[in-house]
Amino acid sequence: KFSIQEDTVINKIFIHYSQIDKSMKRILKMDLQLKKEIEISRTQISNLLYDVNDNLVDTTFLKEYIKEEKRIVLILVNRINHNLEIIRAETNRYDSLNPIIENYLNKNN
Repeated sequence: KFSIQEDTVINKIFIHYSQIDKSMKRILKMDLQLKKEIEISRTQISNLLYDVNDNLVDTTFLKEYIKEEKRIVLILVNRINHNLEIIRAETNRYDSLNPIIENYLNKNN
């Protein structure tokens, strides 16, 4: 059996452990949104290439359009990199907390 102080520490660990799931669900939800935004950008670029190939766009507009699409793609890349950092951090947190939780559960069964 654990002391009250040990139980308090374990409870705090359980709280951090349970937050991993919530964080990963947010990432998955954001991942779906990012995939939609990437598809929109692909469509925009494809439409632009069509217009360029058929000489339907003037070069001034083309330069601005490319600049804007580049800006949007860089935002998406930054979001993806941020998500990757969170996934790595949460994986490390899981790897460090899971043995403690398993040990606690095994001792109490």
